[in-house]
Amino acid sequence: MSSLSVLLIACPCAIGLAIPAAVLAACSRSASLGIIFRGGDVIERLSGVKVALFDKTGTITLGQPTVSRFDCYGEHTEADVMQGAASVEQASPHPLSKAIVRHAADHGLLPEPCGGFSSVPGRGISGFLADGRHVLCGSLMFMRESGVVTEEYARFDDDAATPVLISIDDRLAGRYMLLDQLRKGAQSLVTALQAAAVDVRLISGDDPSAVNRVARDIGIVTAFGSMTPDDKLSYIRSVQGDGKTVLMVGDGVNDAPALAAATVSCSLVGSSDIAMKNADIINISEDISLIATAHRISLATMIIIKQNLAWAFLYNLIGIPLAMSGRLTPVYAAVAMTTSSLLVSLNSLRLMRFKHHG
Repeated sequence: MSSLSVLLIACPCAIGLAIPAAVLAACSRSASLGIIFRGGDVIERLSGVKVALFDKTGTITLGQPTVSRFDCYGEHTEADVMQGAASVEQASPHPLSKAIVRHAADHGLLPEPCGGFSSVPGRGISGFLADGRHVLCGSLMFMRESGVVTEEYARFDDDAATPVLISIDDRLAGRYMLLDQLRKGAQSLVTALQAAAVDVRLISGDDPSAVNRVARDIGIVTAFGSMTPDDKLSYIRSVQGDGKTVLMVGDGVNDAPALAAATVSCSLVGSSDIAMKNADIINISEDISLIATAHRISLATMIIIKQNLAWAFLYNLIGIPLAMSGRLTPVYAAVAMTTSSLLVSLNSLRLMRFKHHG
């Protein structure tokens, strides 16, 4: 009878349920809120994040920029520059490129056939029009690297807007200024992560002045602009080299290398296929502040798991000696074993009551 009691008490149900029950409850609750975890290990890694890096366009902002201003330079007409830019930009999936193509269409100008496309990720794009003219569209740094004289136009009137410069045959021909709106929950996301002792930083390929303006608006202290995909990747590795776990949140093709290298990666609904593929967490809601809730759930889940394991071991530590000494009959041992498993399950289910505070 004592042997039977020991076998009943030592049944590893509680220990076996301690982690899976908590992970299942966390994943289920997160999914109901709009966050998908790709595996229980993601929850553990997210709970240890010390640095959170965010892309700007399409992540912190909606990724639906609009043209706030257009300037034409030199002997070119506005229609000529708009159409030339749209003809080159049609080859790019970037939100800024799409905005320029839309702006030309709004003025009744359709892209012309264009060839010889080449792009420098995070910098700009180039191509040749049907008449042989060479068109460049991109950042100030891209123009400088391409040998286009831009110094007299290096100052921008609106540091909230992202500038896109256009050159035709290596002469500056025009400039777009584009504005993008902040995504819902961006500021509350930053506030919540900072309150959880997570260092939030902004890294983007956009113009540094526009990146810094967005960072100031949402309370981010550290921000970097004009970053190529390789720059983002190198930056993540340098942060990891300091012994810090990194969360990377991005949406575009340019973010894919950084997403793959981060300790934990997150992408948003509507992101590029490669960004979604490389992400450990998918936010299927338009509210980006859910990422902070996912972080809170991960912290709560790790606490629940530790509580479950502590109870399961304590139960065995007390129950087995009692069963061996004959002080616990098989009936009471079965009741104790069932109660232990039930307590572990109920403790895990507390995660189902977790609420999002946007």
